Amino acid sequence: MNTFHRKAPILENRELGPDILLMSVEAGDIASGVYPGQFIHAEAPGRSLRRAFSVFSVSGDSLSIIYRVRGKGTRAISALGKGGILDILGPLGKGFPRPGENPLFLAGGLGAAPLGFLASKTSGGVFLYGAERECDFIPEELLNIPGHTLIRVCRGSSGETVTDILPEYLNGAGALYAAGPTAMLKKAAGVSRGKLKTFVSWEETLGCGTGLCMGCAVKTLSGYKMTCSDGPVFDAEEIDWDAC
Repeated sequence: MNTFHRKAPILENRELGPDILLMSVEAGDIASGVYPGQFIHAEAPGRSLRRAFSVFSVSGDSLSIIYRVRGKGTRAISALGKGGILDILGPLGKGFPRPGENPLFLAGGLGAAPLGFLASKTSGGVFLYGAERECDFIPEELLNIPGHTLIRVCRGSSGETVTDILPEYLNGAGALYAAGPTAMLKKAAGVSRGKLKTFVSWEETLGCGTGLCMGCAVKTLSGYKMTCSDGPVFDAEEIDWDAC
């Protein structure tokens, strides 16, 4: 896999909700080479470490990310406007395997971004999407993928989590693809264990993006692996869930 460096012109950087933004950039070879589950590493103005963002969509030579403002780095990125430049590296990491028939997607919060990209590569499936509050959801129109059934669960209004309804959708599914908080991934892996092949996109701060700094280690049954280079997508059976 080739990794490219690009000073990418910003096409848009707009707010979707409180502290949630969508940014699109002209990314050239990065856009044409990226696969769902992989990420870009972006320079944050005035900060020493890059920030990692899963790719949400690709259109021609442009790609889009959806991100939340969490600190000074993402705040600086959120201030960049159309016509500005985002310095990016990518594509990086290991993405999801290509889905077969009847995929089942499980997203928590902004985990919907890489899964939305993955779902767009399939002709149909079920997309379970959970969030703490209504304002934490990616707008539904951005996940209106032909052939897919989108089911949203808001914990704040229903008291129910998206993993609570997961068992209802396991029968007939080809495989489960999950992205979101670690607690959600752990519960999903437990629910699907022995019933459905499951792949998870691991959430971690990615300092270098290449595995050199070893700051994103995740414990697996065969030892520690780096989220940025060995992942971020792992077979759920690889993870040492007792250590999570």
